[in-house]
Amino acid sequence: MIVATPASVARDIIDDLPAGIADGLNAIRYGPYVVAAILTAEQSAMPWDDIYAMVTPGRAFNMFFNTASILRVPGPRRPGGSLMVYGASELARQLAERTDGQVRDTFLRDLAAIFPQLPGLVTEVEVQRWPEGIPFSTPGRHRWQPLLEQPAGCIHLAGDYLGARGGMDTAAVSGYQAASKILTALSP
Repeated sequence: MIVATPASVARDIIDDLPAGIADGLNAIRYGPYVVAAILTAEQSAMPWDDIYAMVTPGRAFNMFFNTASILRVPGPRRPGGSLMVYGASELARQLAERTDGQVRDTFLRDLAAIFPQLPGLVTEVEVQRWPEGIPFSTPGRHRWQPLLEQPAGCIHLAGDYLGARGGMDTAAVSGYQAASKILTALSP
């Protein structure tokens, strides 16, 4: 069985975990995120078309992503777009108690400082709060890694906390590795 969840969920749903693995899951710390997905209605080329990701120091969000950048190929530009911004850690804590409308307005204000033409093109903003957005390293965290990467009987862990750095790519790779171990064990 593969358990592909955040560390705290794995800890809560797996009965009879060996003490070392339970302690390792307890040692994983996550930082919060406040995220906004933004749909836009532009009809022509925009300054952000060739940008996939950009760090944004001094703003209410840490990162800007143009998730539609892969659609920007030579030839006529397809209309519309899809952007994403997030405030993590301390920025997320500052935003967490605000309403969705206040978060939207704050993010759009800071986006306008970078791309003045953007706010007039926004058609929809979806705000989400992720209290456990991404795992981060703490002193001594490395001691738990070997235990967490070993199966606990028939249980294989997979998640964003199992690699050199946390994130969705780490979750996908750990899931693939867990499935490979199971397939190998089942092969004659």
